[in-house]
Amino acid sequence: MTLGAATYAFAMVRAFLLCLLLAGCADFPELGEVESPGVREAPYLDFLLADDVAALQDVDSIEIDDPLASRLARLRARAELLRGPIFTSSDRALLSGSPN
Repeated sequence: MTLGAATYAFAMVRAFLLCLLLAGCADFPELGEVESPGVREAPYLDFLLADDVAALQDVDSIEIDDPLASRLARLRARAELLRGPIFTSSDRALLSGSPN
């Protein structure tokens, strides 16, 4: 290792240690301070047993809330738009260099 490379490596180690020191001095909020209102009063989720999950035959039979159904419809419509052609015929003509 040359003197320049050793100096550079030493400078990098010092910079890294300085970053660690500064990160250690950061003030991170406690988890209790960042929870949204009503979290403590929220009901527990219902968990399904493995037998109940195995008994589910058709996932589509599960009813979806209206906001989720509308979002699903929007995502499917967007996917259909993305499946379409990328370039129009005028775009292709312009890219191929032939005049209209």
